[in-house]
Amino acid sequence: MKLETRLTQQLDISHPIIMAPMFLVSNVKMLKAAIDIGIAGVMPSLNYLDSESLALDIKNLNDYNKNKKGIFGINLIIKGNLKYKEHLDVIVKNKTPLVITSLGNPSEVIEKVHAYGGTVFCDVINVAHAQKAEKADGFIAVGQGAGGHAGNISLQVLIPALRMLFPSKIIIGAGGVANAKGLKSILALGADGVSAGTVFIASQESEVDEAYKKAIFKAKASDITMTKILSGVPASVIKSEYLQKMENELKLKRLNLERGIELLQKSGVDADYSQIFVAGQVVEFVDKELSISEIVKSLLED
Repeated sequence: MKLETRLTQQLDISHPIIMAPMFLVSNVKMLKAAIDIGIAGVMPSLNYLDSESLALDIKNLNDYNKNKKGIFGINLIIKGNLKYKEHLDVIVKNKTPLVITSLGNPSEVIEKVHAYGGTVFCDVINVAHAQKAEKADGFIAVGQGAGGHAGNISLQVLIPALRMLFPSKIIIGAGGVANAKGLKSILALGADGVSAGTVFIASQESEVDEAYKKAIFKAKASDITMTKILSGVPASVIKSEYLQKMENELKLKRLNLERGIELLQKSGVDADYSQIFVAGQVVEFVDKELSISEIVKSLLED
C-alpha cells in the first residue's frame, strides 16, 4: 500500500512514516533498514560521545542513501545540549538531508540547514511552540502517549489546531502509532505523516539490551509514567523499581531536576540510563520482535 502525502513529496520517500529518533536506541543499522523500506529514519546526535563518530556515520549514511527509496536524518536537541554548536557544525558540514529539532529556539538550525537545501522539522507540543518555529518546513506534533518528551495535548486537538493556523505546513503526528489504524487515524486528523518510535525499539535491527525488549513486550499502556531524570524535561518511560529508586534518591536530596543530567551529576547521583526504558503507550500493542520492514508493512496494511 502506497500513501502519497506532502511529507512523501517533500522528502521523496515511499511512505509517510518517520522512524523517530530514540536516545540510546537508534543506530545506523536501523536507519539503513528504514531507508531500504522507503521511510525516514532519524537518530539523535546525543547518541554520540564524540563528533568524529557522528561525522563518520553521517558520511556513511549519505553514501548509503543514494538512489534509495528512503532518507535519513539527525535529531538535534538545542536547549541544555552542551554539544549543540559542535553537533550543528557536523550536521551542516556533511549536508544532512533531514534535521529534526527538539527543545529550544530552532532559528539558527533552520537558517543553516536551509542554506544547503536540507529539510528541518521541529518538535512542538503546542501551538505557541509552532509559532516560534514557523520558518521550519514542518512540525512534529508530539501528543499525549508519545514516548520520550511527550506533550500533554491529545493529537485529536493538537493536529487540527496546527492545521487551522498553518494550512500549508507539513504536520507529522507523534504518539499512538503501532498499527495501520493508528496511522490512518492520525492522517484523518489532517496530518501528512506519522512519527513512530516505540514500535521500533524491540525490532530485529535494534541493539538494545534484551531486558529492554522484554520490558517492551511485557508492558501495557498503564505501565507508562513520566520522569524528569533523563533530561530535566518530562519524558515517558516504563515504570520500574530502578526508576522509583532513582527518583526517591533525588527527592531525598531535594532536587527538582530542572537542569536534568547536569544536576544529577553534580548531586552525586550516578543514574544508569541503560536501566531506564523510554517508551510510549503503544507498548500495549507490541508483543514480539519483528524486522523494521515487517513493522512498516504492518503500519501500512491492516
